[in-house]
Amino acid sequence: MATEFVRPVTIAPGANHVAVEEFWGFTVKEDASAAAEWVFRIVGATDTIVWYLQLSADQSASIMFPKGIRTPGGVYVEEVTGSATGVLFTNA
Repeated sequence: MATEFVRPVTIAPGANHVAVEEFWGFTVKEDASAAAEWVFRIVGATDTIVWYLQLSADQSASIMFPKGIRTPGGVYVEEVTGSATGVLFTNA
């Protein structure tokens, strides 16, 4: 799939399940002047961790994969600590 079809999906603070077929990347901004931790998992029998992210106070991070990761069960995004907002990039 070509990346021009990738679209953003807003992720609210907390835990979220995003029903997508492919996971292309994310951008996250910590906005509470405290450290934040996020975990991105592929939903399935083993809930494979795709990315573990730690942010310092007021820090942001963006990752775009060169090729989408197939996620037939969707992606589970968990905000372990902090208060950050973000966007997940997907083809759905």
